[in-house]
Amino acid sequence: IEWSVVAPYDTANNQSGKITVNNDKTFTSDSEEGWTIVDQESNLVTKMEKDIVVKNNSNNIVVTVKMIDRAGNSSEEKIEFSIDKTIPVIEVVYDNNEPDADYNDIYKADREATITITERNFRAEDIVFAITNTDKDIPAVDLTKADVWTTTVNDEDPDKTVHVAKIKYTADGDYTFDIAYKDNAENAAEAFAQHKFTIDKT
Repeated sequence: IEWSVVAPYDTANNQSGKITVNNDKTFTSDSEEGWTIVDQESNLVTKMEKDIVVKNNSNNIVVTVKMIDRAGNSSEEKIEFSIDKTIPVIEVVYDNNEPDADYNDIYKADREATITITERNFRAEDIVFAITNTDKDIPAVDLTKADVWTTTVNDEDPDKTVHVAKIKYTADGDYTFDIAYKDNAENAAEAFAQHKFTIDKT
């Protein structure tokens, strides 16, 4: 029996092993730990079992198990899945950071917010956000639409892949902005502290 766990990232946690069952039901192996004889018939072992703990933090993990019997018949099975242990990171910055001299949350010009989410397994539809304006004029942007986001993939470390969207605030009013996000594996970004500010160009 040969087995392996191979992932393209977090490769330090890749693993493999091989075990041979002898006629006397002893093992010859480079990694026999964890193997158990489940069923046997006379001197024949007919079923073996082992739990494999997959630790890779990676997409496209492949677990392969191959067996060859005494007659030379072989079979192989593969399963592929992903494990995502990394928490998404949300960052929001503005181009206009010059408020009124006396009121530090009032701005006399437009503001553009750049929203960056750092995440390997990103779906825009999982974003929860809200924009309010006391003057009812709200930017026409929907952060749950994929075409709003520009993605820059990090091939060396996909957990550092970034997704960027922009919101332009041009109308007068008192604004609030809230955002929350969970990735495909249900990892939640840290709670976002609501942003509040006023634009008064009049």
